[in-house]
Amino acid sequence: MDSYVSSLSFVAVDVETANSDVSSICQVGVAIFEGGELRDTWQTLVNPKSSFDGMNVSIHGITEKHVRKAPVFKTIAPKLRDLLEGRVVVSHTAFDRSSLTRAHEEAGLTAPTWEWLDSAKVVRRTWPQFSRRGYGLAPVAEHLKIKFEHHDALEDARASGEILLACAHEHKLPLPDIVKLSKRRIPFSEPKLAAQTPRELGSLSGEVVVFTGSLNTSRMEAANQAGLAGATVANNVTKKTTVLVVGDQDLLRTNGEEKSGKHRKAEEYKARGQAIEIIGEAEFQRLVEVAPKPRKSSPKPKPQTAARPAKEAPPRARQPVYLDASSGPVIEDAREVGPGLGLGIVVFPYIFAWFLLKKGYSAKARVLAFLWMGWVVWTAMG
Repeated sequence: MDSYVSSLSFVAVDVETANSDVSSICQVGVAIFEGGELRDTWQTLVNPKSSFDGMNVSIHGITEKHVRKAPVFKTIAPKLRDLLEGRVVVSHTAFDRSSLTRAHEEAGLTAPTWEWLDSAKVVRRTWPQFSRRGYGLAPVAEHLKIKFEHHDALEDARASGEILLACAHEHKLPLPDIVKLSKRRIPFSEPKLAAQTPRELGSLSGEVVVFTGSLNTSRMEAANQAGLAGATVANNVTKKTTVLVVGDQDLLRTNGEEKSGKHRKAEEYKARGQAIEIIGEAEFQRLVEVAPKPRKSSPKPKPQTAARPAKEAPPRARQPVYLDASSGPVIEDAREVGPGLGLGIVVFPYIFAWFLLKKGYSAKARVLAFLWMGWVVWTAMG
């Protein structure tokens, strides 16, 4: 036996959920590996105390009838902690970790601080064909000829553990080095993506994220958050989508149906075996909270120079306004004209024209006088 094999002791865990709420756990499966071999297993159904979505039921086959007499999560939490505490906890993608964390919080329990290892991240750093896509549990297990019953929590947990063992054998590395490997930059890259490679160490590194529904934050801000966490943001659900973030639904935009078109399409892909996770906005925010924040470059200190006394602006010279070159100053500053005087200047041409009319001046003379006075007033007002 190779020396690294003895270090391959860990616990693999998987959960199934009743609906799109990641805390609605309806089954938990645990596979215990010691020295590179499967040693023990544990599984249980869980009553989520929430409704079952038809799409979820079509995937794992668990219904309300199956969990009617099953314990609630708070009851099984102590047993789960006994099995996972003090060990490296393996799950394929971050979904199971997020689900167990939320389930603890919903039950009023302190969220666990286990050491998690994402087997999908190790796979992406082991085989080039899975570095960017296709690293879901089913396709990787098929590639490694691992037989299991998909979407059964215990079977998925066992498959996740066996996949991790295959990665360790491929690299011939002990478990602590495998943990370090999962945090390194992905060594395989596509030339067309080289110019815009996302952050490789983010919590959503390499994921293709799509948003749907009404979010509590703007789509632009959510997309920026996903980008900082290492994800690529897309507008539509396709075969490349790996995460769908669901917000509050606007029924007017979904033709009266509960789910948006993107949500239904993602569920269809998931039912066909595509590795796509459907999470709520709250869970998305939890994932991006651990994303590295962009570094702000410290401004270079400016050399100290003697402070110069501030120059006071010279007082603005008042420009007198004249009616013409010979009439002398009439208004010292047109901007200081009071409302009464201003109104007088505006109506004065009309009064002057009426005066000429009373004196019997011709219409032509009155018009010319009116225009002349208008010009005078316009000039005076600046």
